[in-house]
Order: sequence, then structure tokens, then C-alpha cells
Amino acid sequence: MALLSLVPTPWHVLLIEVILQGPSLALLYATIVTYASIISPPGTSATVQAIATGTKDGLGTLCYVNRYQESFHNKRSLHK
Repeated sequence: MALLSLVPTPWHVLLIEVILQGPSLALLYATIVTYASIISPPGTSATVQAIATGTKDGLGTLCYVNRYQESFHNKRSLHK
């Protein structure tokens, strides 16, 4: 993230994002799994990790679908 504050042009942001997308996603998942493991009661670590990871993926998809539905309904109400 510190590299983004040092870029001279917006085109350099694309290079940084392409290069760091994989490591940042891996760091995100490692953080989710580690935190879920720390806060889970004994014997439920795998379940809490699965719920935390599934919530991250599921809520992202749900928000995308909801945004699509809202834009569809807004277009229909504008054309009436």
C-alpha cells in the first residue's frame, strides 16, 4: 500500500495492482483464517474458519447481485 503513495502517474498504479494482487489476496485469507482460529472455541476452529471465509466470499457475491438488481429496478422505474 505504501507503493501507491509513491507512484508518479496513474499507469504505475496498474502495474503495482497487477503485481501485488496475488500476495495481498493470500495475506487477506491468511489473516481471516488466523483470526478465526484465535477467536474460535476449542474444537470448532475449522467451522469458524469456514464460516468466516464463506461470509467473505458470500457477502461479496450477494452485494454484487443486489447492486445489479437495484440498477435493474431503477432503470425500470425511470422508463415508466
